[in-house]
Amino acid sequence: MLKPQHSGLYFTQSHIEHAQTHADQEPFAGAWAYLRSHEKTGSAAAVWGGLRYRFSDHAAAGSMAVALLQRHIDPTLIEGMTDFDAIAETLMLAQAFEMVRDHPDFADSARAAWLRLFERRVGALNDRAHSGAYHAYLWLVTLNFAAGVVLERDALIDEATAAFKQVIAAEVRPQGFITQAVEPGDGLGLYRQILAAAALVLTAEAARHIGLDLWNYAVRGVSVVTAALYPIYYFYTTDKWQWDEAVSVEDAQGYFRAHGGFLEMVNQHAPHRDLKTLLADLRPIGDVRGGGLTTLTHGTLEKKRRGLFG
Repeated sequence: MLKPQHSGLYFTQSHIEHAQTHADQEPFAGAWAYLRSHEKTGSAAAVWGGLRYRFSDHAAAGSMAVALLQRHIDPTLIEGMTDFDAIAETLMLAQAFEMVRDHPDFADSARAAWLRLFERRVGALNDRAHSGAYHAYLWLVTLNFAAGVVLERDALIDEATAAFKQVIAAEVRPQGFITQAVEPGDGLGLYRQILAAAALVLTAEAARHIGLDLWNYAVRGVSVVTAALYPIYYFYTTDKWQWDEAVSVEDAQGYFRAHGGFLEMVNQHAPHRDLKTLLADLRPIGDVRGGGLTTLTHGTLEKKRRGLFG
């Protein structure tokens, strides 16, 4: 039996309290400032409104998020989108919904109507003739897991969990790369590896908050962390990236800046010295499709440097 808390797909009340308690300390101070000073447009604004509602008890922001969710859930709105964009957009809306599903503006009838449209949209994405992009498939697994939480359907959770475990067991190599993500040789292997790792991390984090431990699921020492850490070593130099002829550092860093929300979740679960260096350059991370403002939701306190005498 799943135990959804319906606070947010990837965080709980304890995450909120931690961010509030340490609001004047980094990295939270920078994340709070970012949440207050930056605006998002379109459907992405629903995530921003949800975060402001949950973390700042901002009722008006929650109202805006509810209105945007109702405007952007129609299944026809994903027609013409790429597989990845359609799936990631729907997953983003699922996270926003979880953050505001208890908002007073979400009347029972409106909430039920939204859930029906969401279920139709997820079904349409599963029935869609997909292009075969492996990272899009992994995001679909994450979406199906999220749908199980949102709709409270154990069967969806079970199916997505089985797919996750199959990927860890058969697709993630001991070095960390995911063969189907990096091998096409079209210059986008690093981009796909980052997105594939992000999907696995988001699934593991969503599972954590319904009482299911996928973070520690490992086969011969290979886990979601193995895949997540693999691409971080190409943030500063891409000379040794073997899967494409040329990947510029600028492109690599752009991929991380756009899709690096998962890294805060990894660092919270499995702190790593090399990851901390990268996070220092990326924070605050606002990745609306990949977890939201994860420096706020999953940041870890920066230790003060000791002086000469301690």
